[in-house]
Amino acid sequence: MYTPIQYVDPRTKQVTVRAMKWGLIPSYTGSHEKPNHFMRFNARSEGITETPAYRRLVDARRCVVHLDGFYEWKKPEKQPYYVYHGASSSSMRMAGIYDTWVDGATGDVLYTYSIVTAEAVGPFAAIHARFPVLLATADEANAWLSSDPFLVVQPLLAARPPTDLLWHAVTKQMGVPTFDGDECIQKLPTPPSITSFFAKSPAKSSTRQPPPSPRGPQPR
Repeated sequence: MYTPIQYVDPRTKQVTVRAMKWGLIPSYTGSHEKPNHFMRFNARSEGITETPAYRRLVDARRCVVHLDGFYEWKKPEKQPYYVYHGASSSSMRMAGIYDTWVDGATGDVLYTYSIVTAEAVGPFAAIHARFPVLLATADEANAWLSSDPFLVVQPLLAARPPTDLLWHAVTKQMGVPTFDGDECIQKLPTPPSITSFFAKSPAKSSTRQPPPSPRGPQPR
């Protein structure tokens, strides 16, 4: 999956946008190895400076991932949820780390990235234990892209409850690679509660109406 990524071009030192592939392939991966075996989709914020694939990147290869929404699966039922902005129609800004890898067969340079995640806090923790690190404002995004040492921007990775976000269950078919379309993000109808089948019917009145009075012969 390719997505628009903001990063600082090391040649021009300017913030630019490039389509990058999700699933970071470390640059030290052999040029003739199968890169998919080394792809890393998420970088845990707690150990990002201890992981060889990331610790050499946190100072100079930070990026901002722009997405309209994302999916997360609730266990154990493996129910997918779609997460998106509520009141705002703007895209989400997520903290990311990117790297480049050279394909030995073609010489092409492949740009790939990982999304930085933190422990989920707040209501979303009932869905999943991890959550992408969101950069809530343009200032936070600019700080993450700055040339400041990682220790300066590390507080941006602190776990915090998401704001202005909504989520709802979607069809499990969206996990099928060939399934696409608006149905992927449509909200599933809420199933009726089991207790609704045992709801008591309104009690009938026990007051009996008196029988109608007999009518005598009508006068002529």
